[in-house]
Amino acid sequence: MTQWIYMQRKAFCYLTPYVEVIGKVYASSAKEVWFEKSFGNFFVTYTNGVMTWYSQKERVEELYVSVSKKAIENPLYIQKMYSLFQPQIRELMNVSKMINNINPQKLSDSVLIDLYHQYIALYEKSTIYGEPVPLVTKDFVVEEIKKELGPSFENQKSPLNELISILTTPTQKSFIYQEDEELLAVGGKIQKDTSLATVFKNNSVKEIIEKIKLLKIFQNIQKHQQKYCWIPYDYGVQIWGIEHFITTFKSMVTEKNCAEELKHKKEEYQKIKTKQKELIKKYQLSPKVTELCDYVKLATYMMDYKKELFTKSHYLIIPLINELAARAKTNPILVRMMNHQELEQAVIHKKFISEAELQQRYQLSVCIWDKDGRTSFLEQNKVDQFIKEHIQENPETLTGKKTYGVCASVGRCVGKAKIVKSAMHITKVEKGDILIAPMTSPDYVMGMKKAGAIVTDEGGLTCHAAIISRELKIPCIVGTKNATKMFKDGDLIEVNANHGSVRKLEGENSNNIKLIIFDFSGVCFNEEEPPFLIDFAKKYKLPFKEFESIYLDLLKKAEMDQISGEEVWIPILKKYNLKLDIDEIINEMIDRKVMYQEVMDLTKSLRRKYKTSYFTNYNQKYWEIIAPQFDLKPYFDWGIVSYQVKSRKPAIKGFKVILEHFKVKPEEAIFLDDKESNLIEPAKLGLNTILFKNKKQFINELKKLGVEVE
Repeated sequence: MTQWIYMQRKAFCYLTPYVEVIGKVYASSAKEVWFEKSFGNFFVTYTNGVMTWYSQKERVEELYVSVSKKAIENPLYIQKMYSLFQPQIRELMNVSKMINNINPQKLSDSVLIDLYHQYIALYEKSTIYGEPVPLVTKDFVVEEIKKELGPSFENQKSPLNELISILTTPTQKSFIYQEDEELLAVGGKIQKDTSLATVFKNNSVKEIIEKIKLLKIFQNIQKHQQKYCWIPYDYGVQIWGIEHFITTFKSMVTEKNCAEELKHKKEEYQKIKTKQKELIKKYQLSPKVTELCDYVKLATYMMDYKKELFTKSHYLIIPLINELAARAKTNPILVRMMNHQELEQAVIHKKFISEAELQQRYQLSVCIWDKDGRTSFLEQNKVDQFIKEHIQENPETLTGKKTYGVCASVGRCVGKAKIVKSAMHITKVEKGDILIAPMTSPDYVMGMKKAGAIVTDEGGLTCHAAIISRELKIPCIVGTKNATKMFKDGDLIEVNANHGSVRKLEGENSNNIKLIIFDFSGVCFNEEEPPFLIDFAKKYKLPFKEFESIYLDLLKKAEMDQISGEEVWIPILKKYNLKLDIDEIINEMIDRKVMYQEVMDLTKSLRRKYKTSYFTNYNQKYWEIIAPQFDLKPYFDWGIVSYQVKSRKPAIKGFKVILEHFKVKPEEAIFLDDKESNLIEPAKLGLNTILFKNKKQFINELKKLGVEVE
């Protein structure tokens, strides 16, 4: 029986177009560079938009070893990959820029799809040469270096890791490093002008923009924003706006000597090559070891370089994705839950996939790649059983106070733990915190720059966290396997990278949760509307896609009190010539509302020690029918409904009202919702957030945040 192993988990990493192409490369196309080997068939799961990748254990392990052996035998192989990657990625970037500069709305369906196919073909070729070889070989080559260095370092893990860390540091600057240098250069200009520096120090971000918008410095900041706004985008996370950069400069001008730090940074960079030569001479390293070190340096740089260019490309083709979504009759998120073939069928042949089916794929689905790289979604009625049979779930939490990993950047630091399993929570990291993550990527950088140390579950000496921590000169331990499960937010943690250890200091947990805010439908109650709309459309023979779209657009207005609940239905009944009683329709729908009693019982028990609240999107008409049916007083201290504040989740206005009512800070509150999209804005505001899946998982997440659960 095939044993499946967890490979990676990532939020915002939807199927189309990137994951499907990358999957094809690993399933089949990488044979070109992996000496006729590949991952073969594998699968990913999607749970509320979060992708988790599983591959065949024996096949992957054998491939990693055999390909790495070939690379070790021929250290120049990585240079061949780099030379093949360069022309492909240049062509991909040219096409990406061309897409960004045209208006896709003016293209015919066939031309639009042809452009899409041109893009994914180039993306596949670039991926083949840019990722598979460095990804699977670099850590094995590091182990070979350790073996070659011999017994003189056998009992000195820290010096050996430090030596290898220096010897394998790329001499090219990462794009994060380059952006940081340019930030410091602009910050230096601001500090040089005393009056300008005063504006940044003494005003809010909004006020700063207003005061400098006609000055040359604002043009400089805008140019920087245009050049680097894509950094956190990754596969579709977020884009940095001008406010982000103004906030960054405000902090830099207040806390740093930008000119001195830039000078020091440039001097440190210049020392890298010199230091590497000195170590080679000092330890009399053999030509083989130096060749292997050069291999790792280039492999590490390639991983960063391809991440830079692929992320830029993802950002540049946003207009293409948006137009494909419009023609597929869905939104820019759900269109990415279709595979290439389905997308072509929708755009060219108008064979659309229902919103309900795409939403189901987003919420819970399995996508399978066959050995030739073709994809298909598992039938929905087979998903639960497939997951049960193929996935060995690890426990959500681990007991213990200490774990070990690989020292990626030396040093020691004590600080509060911040567990960041998704980039959407990176804003909760404050200056001096210990950032603990499964792994990091460019969308984590904002928090990494604030962190006192970085700890990851995965990765080796050449991973993203290792590279960035060395550039930031902060301690880093990678490959712990379990840090995100062992520690929780607020734990006082000691990171001793010199010894590769991470431990919790006793008697300290500064996390002070005071308030828990609940979503309603999907957490405390069922979601009555989606199934009702399906049944209503069937009963009256309505075109579901069109009907649902009209209803949801009107409903959003009602939930912000722009129209009444009755006015949601008036134009619908008129359009489809239905003579029905609106009150009867609404009551029939609300009658389907069911309380999840086990969650509500937990809410009641939590209320004994914490304040409890709710924030739900409803219009006044619906809420005035729902509220009397359920006695909420035993469960909640207070709550708001979107129509009351004229603002829907995920907008932050309602959250601010709740925080003000209870007189608590964002970091003292938890918000839980079953939709990941509703968590992004409150997380940016500073609230702790939990993606609700079930009661057991909810309890585990509460405990990680220091909440006492009876």
